[in-house]
Amino acid sequence: MTSSDNTARKTGVFHQGELEVQQKVGVAERMSGIGPRVIRDYMPEQHSEFYQQLNYIFLGAIDRQGQVWASLMAGPQGFIKAPTNQALTVSGKPLAGDPLAQILADSTPQQPARLGLLGIDLSNRRRNRLSTVVSARDDEGFELQVLQSFGNCPRYIQIRNLTQVNWPNDNPPDAIGISQFDEQIASFIKSADTFFVASTNQAAAAQGGSMADGADVSHRGGQPGFVSVEDTKTLIIPDYDGNNFFNTLGNFQVNPAAGLLFIDFATGDVITLTGTAEIIWDEQARRYFKGADRLWRFTLKHGYLLHNALPYRWKFDSFSDNSLSTGTWNEARSIALQQQDNQWLEYEVRQIIEENQQIKSFYLTPKNGILPRFVAGQFITLKVVIDGETLLRNYTVSSSPHDPFIRISVKREQPQADTQHISVSNYLHNTLKVASKLDLKEPLGKFTYDAQDPRPAVFLAAGVGITPMVSMLRYAVQEAERSGKKPRPIYMINMVRNEDEQAFSKEIMSFQHYAPQLIQVVWLHSQPLASSVEGKDYDFRGRLSADTIRQILPLDNYEFFICGPTGFMQHSYDLLRSLGVQDESIGAESFGPAALVRDRPEKAAQHEAAKPVAEQALVIFKQSGFEQMWTAQEGNLLEFAEAHGVQPPFSCRSGQCGSCKVKVAAGTVVHLVDVGVELAEDEALLCCSMPAAAQNASLELDL
Repeated sequence: MTSSDNTARKTGVFHQGELEVQQKVGVAERMSGIGPRVIRDYMPEQHSEFYQQLNYIFLGAIDRQGQVWASLMAGPQGFIKAPTNQALTVSGKPLAGDPLAQILADSTPQQPARLGLLGIDLSNRRRNRLSTVVSARDDEGFELQVLQSFGNCPRYIQIRNLTQVNWPNDNPPDAIGISQFDEQIASFIKSADTFFVASTNQAAAAQGGSMADGADVSHRGGQPGFVSVEDTKTLIIPDYDGNNFFNTLGNFQVNPAAGLLFIDFATGDVITLTGTAEIIWDEQARRYFKGADRLWRFTLKHGYLLHNALPYRWKFDSFSDNSLSTGTWNEARSIALQQQDNQWLEYEVRQIIEENQQIKSFYLTPKNGILPRFVAGQFITLKVVIDGETLLRNYTVSSSPHDPFIRISVKREQPQADTQHISVSNYLHNTLKVASKLDLKEPLGKFTYDAQDPRPAVFLAAGVGITPMVSMLRYAVQEAERSGKKPRPIYMINMVRNEDEQAFSKEIMSFQHYAPQLIQVVWLHSQPLASSVEGKDYDFRGRLSADTIRQILPLDNYEFFICGPTGFMQHSYDLLRSLGVQDESIGAESFGPAALVRDRPEKAAQHEAAKPVAEQALVIFKQSGFEQMWTAQEGNLLEFAEAHGVQPPFSCRSGQCGSCKVKVAAGTVVHLVDVGVELAEDEALLCCSMPAAAQNASLELDL
């Protein structure tokens, strides 16, 4: 081989498409510092050695028609060599029928082919990515000049061990054309837990360009069923959290051309496809798919099925833990259907743990085996029948979205003087046993934790109000372990009377030990036990005060989360506002009718002026066959329904739980508070809504 002149390099490590995606997801500033440190224009010694140990390598390239292809080349160990830290030589030819052969044949010194390379050892998840240009080629193979070298995310790689079948492959395959996803091809794709995607930016096919220009190929993994075959031409694919380089999506941002490679590791069959890709940024589209940060759509142009193409076979060993923490499309569609229909689902109690003398945790698993998707901090609505009466209650989920169970932690209520009061909490404490059944609805609520928010988080909890904070803390640590990123700083301030009432102490401290520099836990005891020692068994004596907050929190911009009894929440909110904390930086959870009173009159005034309430309106309940004039004196629509003998389901009566959600068949409503659940345009919460003012006002509800 003889080398052509080196292609000019420039200093930028990210091209415009990558920068745009990084900016969109809020990591551009951070990556501007990381990129130049980890993306090199040469291979470190360990990477040069790594490529020379491989038996196979994945490649991405663009042909003369602008189509992008993902390919695999295989050979005996040593078929790849690294004569220098800026060059590789590859001996051998592409698979028979692979478009890569023509791409290499078309490469000239004047217009050299750009190739993306992924070196990967599936037996140990070791991997490295290269952006290269063909500097020479002949009948023996080709030589590559390295433009970029960097590490790749290993988290979704399934472990497979290589077994040699025959080398060379004595039965080269025929290339069977693919113009659509028929039953055979669709089944192949749906069963895959791994595939490879090639992409390029607009400058990739041209000579010259910057260091960031070029082709790319990368790995994608998940559980079997993580790729959805939507129709005969379309695939939908989840995009998980990675290294934030966004090489693939950045290429799609400026050039939609894409190539996909699927492998049957047991038979050696290969499917290579070319088409176009489109990033789906809509959060609603991916909310039901566990682990997906976003989605992308692949539309097929054409492709090839290569039977028995590979000389090697791989034996499956184990899934990546990260792959197992993600979902499948069957699960996602089942969850979407359940939430759309607002269904009750049966759960079974698998474990019961006493957190303290008053609080029990119930570990629940769904009968259908599909855990709901939720955000840390949300709550579930539970239904029980006591003495023939159906009762609904809301309980915050104290488990993490990453846990393989749903956990609720319930405080036993004190006896009520009113003997007619039915305590659902006491019923759960006294009646539930392992294997007991419960009916639950999907988690809801806006009191949620965002792991990507850069601000430190401050949790203010009293009593059983600690439950959403435990969910958030569990999630923060688990998400950090899953992503390999540090959690945002967390200050967890818990108020109890004494040590006997502390709940989740061991669990909380185990998470604090995970990141002691980032997670600080503080206990305030208002009535310490005589045996408790301040500074050892608890941190501060008394109730939450401005002085206590100043001692705990250094000067910074925080996001606050408050949960506990109504008096504590109002006191904490007013205290934070007096310290200059903005209302929008304070989140609070409340289920009772006495919701938190917020200091934001301007918003309330604008809300009322935008949509006035009717003085009277004809209200129709379709399912109940009810038709009656409503007047403003009769209160909200839930109170109106109850006064006329209609008993809709409800729980919180403050617009936070969604239990009383109904479809609005005709007319419009005014919600009198900021509701705690997402509502479609044709949905209303009865407990906090009234008919909107309109000429000949009428309202028809699916109730």
